[in-house]
Amino acid sequence: FLVNLGLPQNATLSTPSATGTIINDDLLPLISINDVSNLEGDQGTTKNDLFTISLSNPTDQTVTVDFATADGTVINNAATTADSDYLRTLGTVTFNPNEISKTIAVVTNGDAKLERDEDFFVNLSNATQAGILKGQGKGTIVNDDTAPTLKIDSVSQREGDRNTTELIFTVSLSAASSDPITVEYLTQDNTATIADSDYQTKTGTLTFAPNTLTQTFAVLANGDTKLEGDETFNVKLQNPSVGALISVTEGIGIGTIRNDDRQPTIGIDQKISVVEGTSGILRVSLSNPSIETVTVKYGTADSKATLADNDYIQ
Repeated sequence: FLVNLGLPQNATLSTPSATGTIINDDLLPLISINDVSNLEGDQGTTKNDLFTISLSNPTDQTVTVDFATADGTVINNAATTADSDYLRTLGTVTFNPNEISKTIAVVTNGDAKLERDEDFFVNLSNATQAGILKGQGKGTIVNDDTAPTLKIDSVSQREGDRNTTELIFTVSLSAASSDPITVEYLTQDNTATIADSDYQTKTGTLTFAPNTLTQTFAVLANGDTKLEGDETFNVKLQNPSVGALISVTEGIGIGTIRNDDRQPTIGIDQKISVVEGTSGILRVSLSNPSIETVTVKYGTADSKATLADNDYIQ
């Protein structure tokens, strides 16, 4: 600015004005970005994570800075675009003179998968007319999903007459998990029993790898030709790993062994030769066993040998 002299009396002006300079003592502004956390949501692009990029002090210059998202780096806690946790975002922020704050949005995707809280980053670079003080903002996608439940289905299969038949059971999770899930299973007698050789006992552990929803296993039923009703056994789930629960109503599966045997037929030996003065034995037999009591009446009848001729005793 100028300081001017004028209207001198009894003197003349040799330097009529002076220049005053206001020396700037403010530093180049510095750029920072904050950290943000938001609940994930259950589906869709449910959230816009709003990051604030700010200048430490205003400036009469136009300031620009580039930004770009980056996947997290900690195993099991990393949000990634490959897993559709968030949408890749990049661009340039411009601060007009005297502006000190700008916001940018990063879209995160919701799901129903049980997982840890996951992190991604927004990195700043290539600043003009300013320096970078905090060049990385962390976005935390906060898990809001509950532990998935485990359930087992019920299976029905024809018994067969021999060898074994597989009953394939499916165990499923209500929602995917980012961590492995394990659960034990074991068979239990019902109307079908191990003692009666109706089926073969089975125990084991199922492991659900991350993002896996179903696992299967087989229980063997033994075939026979015995007439009997449909028989059942149970398969019970137990001891799930941390991070999963067993369904209260569907934690036990029922295996039904369907009878495929017909009612037995009764047969008798077609003929018998007996020496006079001795007795003979005729065999009456069933074509297959039955769980029911089977009765049949029998009686002799004359042919060439007669009761009247005292050939045999009735």
